[in-house]
Amino acid sequence: MPLVALLMVAGLILYCTTPEERRRLALRAQTFVHSTGPVFGMCRFDSNDPFYSALRAQRRLPLITCLLAAVSAGVLIAMMLGPGPLGTSDTMVAWGGSFGPRTTGTERWRVFTSIFVHRGALHAIVNISVLIQLGLVLERMVGPFTFAVIFMASGALASTVGTATAPMSVYAGSGGAVCGLYGLLLATTVRRLLPGNAMPVPLSIFKTLAPPAAIFALYCVTTGVPLEAARAGACAGFVGGIVLTRNVPDQRRRLRRFAALGAATAVIVLMSAMGLRAVTDVRPSIGAIVANEVHSATEYDAAVLRFRKGTITTRDLSQIIDRTIVPRVQRDTQHFAELVDVPADDARLVAEATHYLRLRHHSWQTRSEALRKGNMAQLKEADRAEHLALEAFAKIRLSVTDGVR
Repeated sequence: MPLVALLMVAGLILYCTTPEERRRLALRAQTFVHSTGPVFGMCRFDSNDPFYSALRAQRRLPLITCLLAAVSAGVLIAMMLGPGPLGTSDTMVAWGGSFGPRTTGTERWRVFTSIFVHRGALHAIVNISVLIQLGLVLERMVGPFTFAVIFMASGALASTVGTATAPMSVYAGSGGAVCGLYGLLLATTVRRLLPGNAMPVPLSIFKTLAPPAAIFALYCVTTGVPLEAARAGACAGFVGGIVLTRNVPDQRRRLRRFAALGAATAVIVLMSAMGLRAVTDVRPSIGAIVANEVHSATEYDAAVLRFRKGTITTRDLSQIIDRTIVPRVQRDTQHFAELVDVPADDARLVAEATHYLRLRHHSWQTRSEALRKGNMAQLKEADRAEHLALEAFAKIRLSVTDGVR
């Protein structure tokens, strides 16, 4: 099933490329296969290995692994076919990525859906490949229930920690869940070393799992995956593995214990998500300030043009400022004064916006008063105040243009 999904992705890529691009891609792929063939050869399990053969005899097909890989591949394909560019913050949030202001609000479910959302094709392929490699062994060793619980719990906890660490960044990907599977592998190995447990995991299995683990670790380091999230996932996998892989002779007692631990795990993860500190996204408010400034300037320039044509008076100009423009600035000022739960990284942006609004309010009031009195000296003072306000506005507008959610 995951293989079919990956083939669909490859087919879509080939469909969207020209013949010349496909020829160059084939040459590069051939070179890549020749250079990395020994590494991928090491990543295949030996079907004659007694331990692996025993696992296959015990459980023929790792269904949960196939299901999780297929869901991740399916979401990737849907994102590629969707209207938004792949890998952007808006696209990832639209498909379920965890974004602080949304996750800490009414969308706590994002700590789960973010596991299946990836930043791009390479990000998804790396995580899916390692998931399949681990799942071929781990799901057969610990069973589908334990495997699924650890994967989802580790991924959700890693998403929670990643969102708490960087609330204004979008957390997406199954990296934390995969780290949880490595923690589960360690817990299972420790369990199997104790007397009275199943056959220990042979060294040959670890030799096969080492190359993809090294590739996964290198990818995580080079792409800046949050270290705190990876640690949380690995710890959750190890602790959960120690508990869930304990031998229980009675099948009924074992099922009851699994059900109780599964429910407890879900509650713990959800409580962790509920414990996330609320976060306010100030960028829409900054965008509203920018839009209001442009609207006010356009409205006033149109009024000045009518004044020059003699259709309105300076008193009319003053009334436009007092009745329309100044109340707009006052509403923005009140809105920013009421903002709460602003992230520390955005505190400076809020301070700059507040400073701009104060300067802009003063410049409009000064201009209105000068127009009413016909005071040219006061009009020059209004021009100076407006110049300072627009300098502050330029900084805010730049932050909106360059800001990446």
